[in-house]
Amino acid sequence: MNKIDIIIYAFATVFMGIYLYQYPEYYIYIIGIFFSFLILNFLLFKIYKGLKKMSMAVMAFMAMNFGKDILWAFLWMFVIKKNEVLVMFLA
Repeated sequence: MNKIDIIIYAFATVFMGIYLYQYPEYYIYIIGIFFSFLILNFLLFKIYKGLKKMSMAVMAFMAMNFGKDILWAFLWMFVIKKNEVLVMFLA
């Protein structure tokens, strides 16, 4: 991981802490959303390291990352349904 990733994850952790403080009744969803995002990003970076040998590796990585984010958000929206607090955290 580079410094930008560390800064992004630090902000995400602070943001998650704020939400956990304000809405402790949703802790399982908030923690699940956060860690599923981290795990998916970790797996995607592992795949990208294998793709670096390809000529279009950056474009393939961007496409996979965009697709991953769409599927991840869609699946979580299906789980949390119409809960405004969790939808705002997901956004």
